Amino acid sequence: MKPYVMPMLMAMMFFSCLKINIADFKTLPKNLWRFAIILAMIFLLPVLGVWLFRNFMDHLVFAGLILAASMPAGIAVVFLSDVLGGEPAKAMVSTALAHILAPVVSPFLVWFFVRKTVDINLVGMMVLIAKLVLIPFVAAQALKLLRLHGKFILVSKFTNNLLLFLIVLGIIAPARSLILNAGSQLNIAVAVVAAVVVTQVFLAILFGRTHKEDVTWSVVSTFKNFTLSSVIAMSAFGPSALLGSVAYIIVDNLALIPISIFSKFKK
Repeated sequence: MKPYVMPMLMAMMFFSCLKINIADFKTLPKNLWRFAIILAMIFLLPVLGVWLFRNFMDHLVFAGLILAASMPAGIAVVFLSDVLGGEPAKAMVSTALAHILAPVVSPFLVWFFVRKTVDINLVGMMVLIAKLVLIPFVAAQALKLLRLHGKFILVSKFTNNLLLFLIVLGIIAPARSLILNAGSQLNIAVAVVAAVVVTQVFLAILFGRTHKEDVTWSVVSTFKNFTLSSVIAMSAFGPSALLGSVAYIIVDNLALIPISIFSKFKK
């Protein structure tokens, strides 16, 4: 599966972007500064949190963790916000903006914080993320504009589940022995991500004006596109850098449990 990971990720991004409605952006001008803060919580805050613990990790593990932390919010935050009683429209705007900015913001953050320990091809990473994110986004919106997206949406859930399985297989299989033998490095990475995620949820709840916003911002600020980070980590740094994405996979999914419990509260 490894040689086909990138085209499969682009296909998965295409099906996910079919769910993005440009009409949801009509509220953006009125709440521009609030979305700017949310984007800072998505991109900058987790990277700074990881950077504080840089001396506790191997340089490639640190690079992979910075990469994972600099990724946009996963498209799944829209579905998760809806299920947990948040505001999916705001989650949609947030993740769409984050993915549009990702080709510039994510490589710059990785280069700025990792350049002293690992060689970074800034332009190459920008081009790679742009190819993986913007091409599927534009293609999906063009299809919606032509009203040809109906049949694709019908098969999107099954197709994305299958693609996700194959992508994870293609990424994890080459690094299986490394992950199983990571030991303390993986434990450190998980602990660092957990500390960052707890901080993000706390700030998201303080920032939210309503309970629905608290839930929405908690999910949007913490749940990363770790599929994207896994593909880029494997391409840019090699298998060792995958530990960052693995740590985010573990913590992000476990974090949904307390967020789900919190979503049940009336106040």
